[in-house]
Amino acid sequence: MTNIQMLAPLIVGFSLQEITSNSMLSEFEELVTDSYRKGMSEEKIASGLYNLWRHRGTKIPTLVSSPVYEEPEKAKEYVSIWFRAKDIQSGRDEHKRCKVR
Repeated sequence: MTNIQMLAPLIVGFSLQEITSNSMLSEFEELVTDSYRKGMSEEKIASGLYNLWRHRGTKIPTLVSSPVYEEPEKAKEYVSIWFRAKDIQSGRDEHKRCKVR
């Protein structure tokens, strides 16, 4: 992580999400258990719960974070070299030439 100031909002956001998730799970545990027993997929169960919560007007907190890693241009160039290489040796040779530039 390159920006320490992002840490506090992340911790608060994850905590709120965990608290909300736990309270919702305890409220709907029986429904989820029955759905599993009936063979419903996790995706269908999650979708059904989400629709139920939305219908009830339950606010579901979400957390959106920015990427913490940047992809340097040099890395893109290295990946391109290896994808174009006919074999390992030609990839190594081109990579060495690229590093010298």
